[in-house]
Amino acid sequence: MNRSVPEGPARPIVAPGAAKPGFSWAWAGTLAATLVLVGVIVSPPFLPPEVRRWVMAGFRVVCHQLPSRSFQIDGVPLAVCHRCLGIYAAMPVAVLAFAWFGAGRPVLDRYAPCVLAASLLPLSIDWLGDVLGWWANTPASRTITGGLFGLAAGHYLMQAVARAAWRPREAAGNPRLVDDGP
Repeated sequence: MNRSVPEGPARPIVAPGAAKPGFSWAWAGTLAATLVLVGVIVSPPFLPPEVRRWVMAGFRVVCHQLPSRSFQIDGVPLAVCHRCLGIYAAMPVAVLAFAWFGAGRPVLDRYAPCVLAASLLPLSIDWLGDVLGWWANTPASRTITGGLFGLAAGHYLMQAVARAAWRPREAAGNPRLVDDGP
């Protein structure tokens, strides 16, 4: 039985008449954008120096870019640090998971701030332990903890994009948000 989903904690977002989440242009566009972003992040070692400077300057706004905390290829650092790379690289994975599993379960919607905070907890503990001298974090710990947050952030990013893309059609009397079961 298909009917429009009311505002509030929602069930998975699916295409009209579909039983399971599927392809949408919003999803494809978000996947493409996150993949391009990751591609740009890893591109500096392969770019001419004058282009590399522009890429690095663009990411300087969101990342400290310390060479000692960034992966390098042939001595040239990537555009972001280990932790930021984990965040950005996990986003396309989250977008793919969104397509596979749907918008999520009501508990993910209902507790979104808590889920995001929980995904920041390992990252914060890793950072704080290093700052306080309890342990030295490693490239792997920074990348993995960043990736955990990137998965959660990527899921909610895709959910927001999907809802924004489908809301205009719903308002025009052509609902794209449907509820296909419990």
